Amino acid sequence: NTEYTLYSLEDGKTYYWYVVAKDDTGRASNSSLFSFNTPNIPQDKVFNYPNPFKKGQTTNIVFYSDVDGIAEIYICSLFGNVLFSDKTTVYKGSNTYQYDGSGLDFSGSYVVLVKVGDKTKKGKILLLNK
Repeated sequence: NTEYTLYSLEDGKTYYWYVVAKDDTGRASNSSLFSFNTPNIPQDKVFNYPNPFKKGQTTNIVFYSDVDGIAEIYICSLFGNVLFSDKTTVYKGSNTYQYDGSGLDFSGSYVVLVKVGDKTKKGKILLLNK
């Protein structure tokens, strides 16, 4: 397997990793040490990137959760009409939800609501149809 996903990483931290390769005889060899930094995600904000995004393009909705659980994602018109909704598993810390513009027919600004437990956070996204 060449891929591994980590959950519940802390914001604003440096993480280090290396790969251990094993051959058919059981001999192992370690790679060089690598590192990456996690960004500081505002805990009270919801944002997306790219923003604006185009119809058919995926945008990443980023938000912080205080707990492991289920997030309810709502995309609403500026008048409060729910145009899209979904649920996704989230982990304490920063989370990303990929959204493809489903339910949105016109260019413009939309409100994103993310509800986890009894807390709801809000952000805005901008869709371009051209």
